[in-house]
Amino acid sequence: MRKIRFFLVVILVLGVTAAAAGYAYDRIATWRDQRKFPAKGQLVDLGGYRIHLLCTGQGSPTVLLDAGGFDSLEQWSLVQPEVAKLTRVCSYDRPGFGWSDPSPYPQTSRQVVTELHAVLDNAGISGPYLPVGHSIAGLYARVFTNQYRSEVVGLVLDDSVHPDEFTRFPSHFPNHPLAFALLRSTAPLGSARLLHMGCLQTGAQPDCSKFLVSLLQQVSVVKESYAQAVSSGNLGNLPLIVITHDPNVGMGKVRKAEEEIIWSQWQEDLARLSSDSSLLVATGAGHEIQSEKPEIVIGAIERMVKQWRDGSR
Repeated sequence: MRKIRFFLVVILVLGVTAAAAGYAYDRIATWRDQRKFPAKGQLVDLGGYRIHLLCTGQGSPTVLLDAGGFDSLEQWSLVQPEVAKLTRVCSYDRPGFGWSDPSPYPQTSRQVVTELHAVLDNAGISGPYLPVGHSIAGLYARVFTNQYRSEVVGLVLDDSVHPDEFTRFPSHFPNHPLAFALLRSTAPLGSARLLHMGCLQTGAQPDCSKFLVSLLQQVSVVKESYAQAVSSGNLGNLPLIVITHDPNVGMGKVRKAEEEIIWSQWQEDLARLSSDSSLLVATGAGHEIQSEKPEIVIGAIERMVKQWRDGSR
């Protein structure tokens, strides 16, 4: 009996020591990365948690850049400086991503856009706005446009997901409660960094454990986010530009050939959301159009800005 108690104590001590070492490793690495890659914008308080917002340029409308599901505002590093030459442009880190604090609220599409609008209000960044959403942020941009329609002058969807994806391809949305719970509990102990879970680009996610926990939280409510985009409805005659990746390039190993065909059909469907729309194929680019062919995204934004300015005179 004494031997059993001894071994249990040894296992407990080793477990506590390993956990402490993992936590120290994660915090030191985070401190190092935060010093190496400081916040580029301002941290806007939302009543107990802060959101990282980067606004550059001057003029109206204000372009709002929202990154894809695994990305921070660094995703727009090739787009924002060029758009800033034409008008004011803001990018931001969603809660828990990049330099933003986690949010205490479930990150559904409606919650995401409500927080974004509050951030803009608190920072004194008034409309009108031109939302630009990449990938899953295309859902958020649609909901933002619906929720604040009087403040929106147009919409750009950058290889946006389609709401039907959730029901058509449920395998794209794995749901493993036990595995997710294990990842959430061990992330602060260094597992996220050791396994490189979303933190390969260190400058984009300086706090790896915070990012992974927030990402899992986003995934947990993705069904609601997709449904809320569906309920946002059509856009009427609001100017819309849909940009899609080159089907010959595809999305690498993320999508199968038959899924690429459906993706193209979905982009055509998105273009039908407005009676004043254009569909652009980013020749030679995969899913990360803003990084692979930034000039296409920049050109679409410039076109929308000039169209609104010409019409508002």
